[in-house]
Amino acid sequence: DEPEILKQVRMMWCIIAQMVTDFFTVKLLFYPDRAVTPVAVGGSITGVDGQGKNERSLTVGTSDTFFQCHPAIELITGGSFDESASDPRIRAWGIRCVTPDVIRITIPIDSRSRKGTSLNTGEALKKLRDLKDGASIVVGYPGINLTFTGYVKGVIEKTVTDKLGNPQHQVIVDVMRWVL
Repeated sequence: DEPEILKQVRMMWCIIAQMVTDFFTVKLLFYPDRAVTPVAVGGSITGVDGQGKNERSLTVGTSDTFFQCHPAIELITGGSFDESASDPRIRAWGIRCVTPDVIRITIPIDSRSRKGTSLNTGEALKKLRDLKDGASIVVGYPGINLTFTGYVKGVIEKTVTDKLGNPQHQVIVDVMRWVL
């Protein structure tokens, strides 16, 4: 659902009711955004040890995002697999995906917030506006030495009055990021 929203695969799972021999392998895959080549989710499930519930996950931040996907299971049989004597069964399977968190950040645009830059208020507002739907940005948490990478999804400009009655410009920025 919701093909306009970017999603991230976290894991795929399957319940194997009958894993017949060591010559039978199951791979969990998905095709992101009508791709021709699938993305494998984790390692293969092999042998009779694969019976029951199996979970596989991707390395977060690799090829794990999509707008639409088609999950798939690939069954691989070895040379000694006898179809007439074997009856492998996969009872259920699924995919778990998440959407990104959106963090709302309020940035005051005044002489104190522009300290160390040569931008005036109008230039600072334009620069923040231009970040919307652009490349990734690095955001730092105030007061601590910690950053994260995100994408600006919304920019709202606001003017408020400070304690002295002077107008103060603010920009409210919605930053989308994946929680790792």
